[in-house]
Amino acid sequence: EKISSIKENLTIIMIAHRLSTVMQCDNIFLLEKGKLIKQGTFKELEKFKVDEIPQNLVDEEVKVLSQGMTDEDKKKSKDNFEEIAKKRIKVGLILNEFGEQNQIKVSEQELQAEVQKQIRMMPGQEKMVMDFYQKNQSALASLRGTVYEEKILNLIKEKGKPDKKEISKPIETQQKVFERLIASAKHTNFGQDHHFDTIKNHEDFIKNVPIRDYENLKFYIDQVVEGKPNILWPGKPLYFAKTSGTTSGAKYIPITAPAIKAQVEASRNAILVYINETGNSEFVDGKWIFLQGSPVLNEKNGIKIGRLSGILAHYVPSYLIKNRMPTWATNCIEDWETKVDAIVEETLQENMTAIAGIPSWVQMYFEKLIEQKQEKVGTIFKNFSLFIFGGVNFEPYRSKFENLIGRKVDSVELYPSYTMGQSPIEDANLEQNFGCTNIFLKLIFN
Repeated sequence: EKISSIKENLTIIMIAHRLSTVMQCDNIFLLEKGKLIKQGTFKELEKFKVDEIPQNLVDEEVKVLSQGMTDEDKKKSKDNFEEIAKKRIKVGLILNEFGEQNQIKVSEQELQAEVQKQIRMMPGQEKMVMDFYQKNQSALASLRGTVYEEKILNLIKEKGKPDKKEISKPIETQQKVFERLIASAKHTNFGQDHHFDTIKNHEDFIKNVPIRDYENLKFYIDQVVEGKPNILWPGKPLYFAKTSGTTSGAKYIPITAPAIKAQVEASRNAILVYINETGNSEFVDGKWIFLQGSPVLNEKNGIKIGRLSGILAHYVPSYLIKNRMPTWATNCIEDWETKVDAIVEETLQENMTAIAGIPSWVQMYFEKLIEQKQEKVGTIFKNFSLFIFGGVNFEPYRSKFENLIGRKVDSVELYPSYTMGQSPIEDANLEQNFGCTNIFLKLIFN
């Protein structure tokens, strides 16, 4: 932090063993056995695949793991230790990315508190320990790294726990979100037309805002598509999610920056909650696949247009990109049949551990895998342990999927839109504080 604060108008050269130490540097040179093997920013270097991790980094980690062992025991355990070392390095890169995204810093007070903690652990040798850290900056940097990683892990644990206050008070939580949304949109054209400045509660909203289909909102959406600001939401949306629609042809759904943020955070937290509840994190080490629309985006009046799943492909955290499949080129294939065939070829020999997508898309993928290998998906991918889905009710697909997979697999359901069922409480565990309010309509069918 101190170096970052003084680096303006200075060229600073740093030599370090850990990537986390130089993560703020503008240019990093990675050396192995006296040769330059990689060069770039921290973000570029952290995108290594596991088999691209420089051997010298692995060797350093193996030294730590094998401290105190005889040469013979070290030799016997070499392969196992190297595998563990690669995983530890990979986890370190993931933690660094998480820490950077969440702007985690270690203050001088926190560092000194950790030094005092080390001193208390060695009674009678307090002066020696203090002198050691005062004279040994690398040891102090290592201690800072320990505190940094501990703060990251604490934040991950915190994010992995459901907010009991929110869960126990869903109505109050949703009311706060409702008030925030109304206040944010009251100066837009839509907000002014529907007197948002007078809306205080759900009953006011019902009176002022009638239920309408897309066609009856098209007057507002057409203005947004034309590039006009402050129509439905302050400013302009970042994207339009274009849907083919079952009625009225193509539809343009405005996607704002807060909506993207809420979607990404809800998806991430659902996986963190799963890990926290089950203790299963093994799937993180394997390959993941997100069956989604093409990430290729068009542009209209300065706003990018694409399928929602394709838009979200641009927001996959960099620590997942290393293990994400399919390749970008395959993901950009427009024809769905051709795309699924290419995905089958790319993934057939991979260690697939997590698979995500709309059930109908995933079903087609599974059927093509079975057609090619004449084996159940659970046999083809022995370590496949997590299925993430959304978009439609999964129940009609459940028995079919159990047959295609051939065994039970844990699943996480994400549904960013709405749900239909006998009772909202029984049929859906909805996010309560992620930027949207849930309004349930009682539908009566004759």
